[in-house]
Amino acid sequence: MKSGKTKCRIIIFFIFSISYFNVQGQTKTYLLETIPTGADVLNNKDEVIGQTPFDLKNYPKKSDTIAIAKENYDTAWIAFPANSYNRQFPQKVVYCEPCRVEMSTSPDKKDQSGVLVLRKRRMDQDAEDFNIFSAFVDSFKFQIDDTTTVGKIEGNKKKWGDKKIKELADPDYISGFPATTGFYYSYIHATPVDEGNKIYIRFRIKAKFKNLYFDFENVDKYRVKGYNSIDSEWEFYSKYDSINPIAKYNIHSALYRAPNKTNKFITSLIHDAEKQLVAIDTLYDFMSKQDQKILAMSKGEVVTLPPPPHKTFGTLKEINRYASPNVITVEGEKGFGSGFFISGNGYLVTNNHVVEKQKKIKIRINKDYKLDAEVVKTNFEYDLALLKVNYDSVPGLWLADSDSIDAGDPVVAIGTPLDKILSSTLTKGIISGTREFGGIRMIQTDVSINSGNSGGPLINNKGEVIGMSTLKVKANGVEGIGFCIPSNDIKRMLNIEYK
Repeated sequence: MKSGKTKCRIIIFFIFSISYFNVQGQTKTYLLETIPTGADVLNNKDEVIGQTPFDLKNYPKKSDTIAIAKENYDTAWIAFPANSYNRQFPQKVVYCEPCRVEMSTSPDKKDQSGVLVLRKRRMDQDAEDFNIFSAFVDSFKFQIDDTTTVGKIEGNKKKWGDKKIKELADPDYISGFPATTGFYYSYIHATPVDEGNKIYIRFRIKAKFKNLYFDFENVDKYRVKGYNSIDSEWEFYSKYDSINPIAKYNIHSALYRAPNKTNKFITSLIHDAEKQLVAIDTLYDFMSKQDQKILAMSKGEVVTLPPPPHKTFGTLKEINRYASPNVITVEGEKGFGSGFFISGNGYLVTNNHVVEKQKKIKIRINKDYKLDAEVVKTNFEYDLALLKVNYDSVPGLWLADSDSIDAGDPVVAIGTPLDKILSSTLTKGIISGTREFGGIRMIQTDVSINSGNSGGPLINNKGEVIGMSTLKVKANGVEGIGFCIPSNDIKRMLNIEYK
């Protein structure tokens, strides 16, 4: 009996062994290839275990993911099922991000293989300092006819107008509320809604999508896996011309959708297109040049004024005695701010936001004396306004060279903080440095700047104007951070010439 059982066990083991080694012998060799080649393959301990093309039989058994890394490219992460001998890429992945692929053209889907296309890193990604360009994402349009066959699900052809595709893609929602996640943390700050602080928003972006293709398998009711791609055309516009684009870029997005993905597949394709867009080598420099052109367009015609007297003073009392009569309160229907005369014939400057959308503007010279003011010009980009009143009783303040300032220089601000009865209030402090917002250089100071101070002068220890108070940082625990428009920019961006 023992001998029979032993023989049976030996036979079963022998058959199992033959079957096991036969299966092993038939296991196909799968390579993980990348564009570009030569990317490092790392396990979950960040140890390099090879380079691409990488033989996936060396996929670490105890590692749930591998990282694909190459200098100047974003790292990709891939995972295959545990204890699986079929590691065909990308069909057998359970996780892949970002999963940009190029598929082979084999007619047999089972033999199709994919190449992982590494995504180029943005030029600003590792930079310590770079400009941010704000843009409205104006519209996303799908140029696909409802009767067009756009792909397959479980081998069944699907048209763009099919109910199942509309549920999976939801193009109407995406058109109305464009996805902008691909721009996150880049040098393009994209907002899908035309609202908020428009001062620094100088670009509009429009996108058109066509040539959609997919080959999906169902995972559950709304989830699918498989290959999908789309072509897109991205148009950039200046804020001053929404008809004629200043640049066009064509992008092809091709992704493999792994079973882990739960968002809409169209959203992933758009995200990838945006990532590719901001990685274009020349785009940052192009936007920098266009940004300066847009700023230059905001200057308007030259305004020629007689220069005010260039006087300097040695004490704070002397500065206040001379400057205060030149600083006035600007009153509108919905609020007030400060301003100051820059010539002896009634021209004064203030912030654009003080006078914007105000039908009537008055200048309070003192408690009992008001004058109607005319808006000569404004510069929305720099938040500047030039006004004119029929008044010549003050000489105006001298606009000094703001490029000569240094951190630590003593300064004073004069204005009307918080309430009109506080007109000609003087506060003192120092220059903390200079900062840039939306391509516009600002003077940072610890001088107290409050609501109503906007438009008032920032004056150096000689009595010369070096800037205009414009904003204060408001946050819990934040005090003493105010910003002023440099005097050189007041003259330059209002196109003022003294003769």
